[in-house]
Amino acid sequence: MELIALHSTSEEKCCGLDTNNTSKPAWAMTESVAKQKDQTIKQKEEEDMLSFVENLNFEVFANDIELKQLIDQVKSRINSLQREKNACEERLQIALDVSNLFIKSNLFFAICTLFITTAMKMLHSMRKE
Repeated sequence: MELIALHSTSEEKCCGLDTNNTSKPAWAMTESVAKQKDQTIKQKEEEDMLSFVENLNFEVFANDIELKQLIDQVKSRINSLQREKNACEERLQIALDVSNLFIKSNLFFAICTLFITTAMKMLHSMRKE
């Protein structure tokens, strides 16, 4: 036969787990008691979440038609975004190529202008002689 405690332990009171008394509001607790209570609540939430994840049976959800449809829609959207990204990258590369050609053509034009100017000066000096 189990014995049931008639009073709460100091640890239960400290952590806000006192089942014999109503829980005090946060403003009525000391800072250390409030922190301890928050830590206990966070630990309990983490334990609950881990328990949920550990006991999750994905097979149940894998056979759900609506879930499959949603997953297919997400995959389709991902593929669509990837195609858009690729198209944007191609357009950007074309713009860069055109820009580089323009820079090269301007450089070629400048070199040609310099060559022609130099050639004309040479011809002009040869005619004077």
